[in-house]
Amino acid sequence: MNKSLNTAVRIGGHIVGNKSFLYIEFLLIAALSTYFYTNQFVMQALIGIEIVILVYFFIRKNWVDYIGHYIFFCGISLEFADLLQVDEFYSFKETRLFGLNLGVWALVPITLSMLAKGYPLGQIKSKLKSLYTFIRQYILILAIAIAMGVLMFIVNDNNVGYLLDWKYFFISQFYLVAVQPIMLILIISTAVCKCEDYHKLEDYFECTLVGIVFCMVVSVLTKNWGDYGGISTLVVGNSVRWIPILLILPLYKEYKNQKKIWIWALIGMLLSLTYNATGKTVLIYGMIPFLFFIHIIKNRDNVKIAFYLLAAPVILMAGIFIVKYLLDNSHLFYVKFRQAVSLIKYMLGITQASFVSDSPKVRIYEIYNIALEYANKPWLLLFGKGLASTARNYMDLHYVGSAFSEAEWNAGLFCTMHETFSKLFLSNGLYGIVFFVTTIAHCIKGWFSSPWIVLGLYWFVISYSYSATMTSIGLSCLVYGLAKADIKK
Repeated sequence: MNKSLNTAVRIGGHIVGNKSFLYIEFLLIAALSTYFYTNQFVMQALIGIEIVILVYFFIRKNWVDYIGHYIFFCGISLEFADLLQVDEFYSFKETRLFGLNLGVWALVPITLSMLAKGYPLGQIKSKLKSLYTFIRQYILILAIAIAMGVLMFIVNDNNVGYLLDWKYFFISQFYLVAVQPIMLILIISTAVCKCEDYHKLEDYFECTLVGIVFCMVVSVLTKNWGDYGGISTLVVGNSVRWIPILLILPLYKEYKNQKKIWIWALIGMLLSLTYNATGKTVLIYGMIPFLFFIHIIKNRDNVKIAFYLLAAPVILMAGIFIVKYLLDNSHLFYVKFRQAVSLIKYMLGITQASFVSDSPKVRIYEIYNIALEYANKPWLLLFGKGLASTARNYMDLHYVGSAFSEAEWNAGLFCTMHETFSKLFLSNGLYGIVFFVTTIAHCIKGWFSSPWIVLGLYWFVISYSYSATMTSIGLSCLVYGLAKADIKK
């Protein structure tokens, strides 16, 4: 085991750097990015400063600080114009050069520099077995998906070459699953093995989540509004979905004495559920009390177990009050809460898929469509159909707005699946499902070693190959969390 890994074991896995400075820096950048996101002059100046910061750390070969700042700059970036009620906006990730955004360009120099003396594959294989398994499977999944995707195009599966712009879909999916993710996997795993201060990444993860909450605070105070299906939302990036993880940080010994995290977590919960709720966010917040109880039982603290059981009625009443308040005062929460309830009813067998709300129904039907696609082409079941492959609309799913592109609706072929399970099932068949299950299993095994493996698991289950900003945080946390779990074994 090398010096950096020995250091991790020796001090218990957490080095506290100058976190106060990080908080100030990140909150300032978050505020400016949120308030001036449509101001070209201010945002270009701010993005220029962000680039200078990265160049500074690159010149000094301070890899951990470079990676941490990249995660923050990319993670808080605004990404989709149709959610902002504006025709043009500016952010770190959306700044482009020769067709590629800064989210990609900023990773190229550090990846090449960190790997100039070789990739520590042998060390990862021998000391970080869970991480090694994930990396190996990820590369195999990607290689198979690329090969099968090209093959499906050559044989013109489902007449895709005529009905859809296959090249566009292939490049888009390749970018989301290969370009940025592979570089993130390489630099995070290399940092763990070669950088003694790699634990500072935990500070960057924490400060990034707090920065996202502050984006929402600035948005609500300045009345900067975005849009979601005609409903006003706060101006904040897609990574707002990671805010629930702040609530579980105090369950881990490294964070149990940091009371300010509770404050940021509660502010983030109220703002995200009121203005930027999603069905998954509602479900995750509903699971938080159970996660608390699991941690208390695991620690075998009888006093806390007794207190939790006695407080359960109060917690339940508080939860009911919060839900009722949000149902009465937030139309978006009302819509997403009903969607979550309808999905739960379906999963419990109380109702049929045809009676589920449109958003979860799309996700259920796309799994059925993929299964029926393989029923008609069983020879593809083992390794899947590859990137940019399609499934026919066997379930006769009715038109649901932006669930799929107009081209997909018109062709009766669906290519852009919504959930990780569906994406892997279509692109990699049964092998994709094996990858899905084994990755979840490794994360559950390491659950109590680090809160960041929980965020990584959350990303993998709901947002794999969806958003570059979400991947910058989620995949980084997954790779770091798997390594941390291996080190603590």
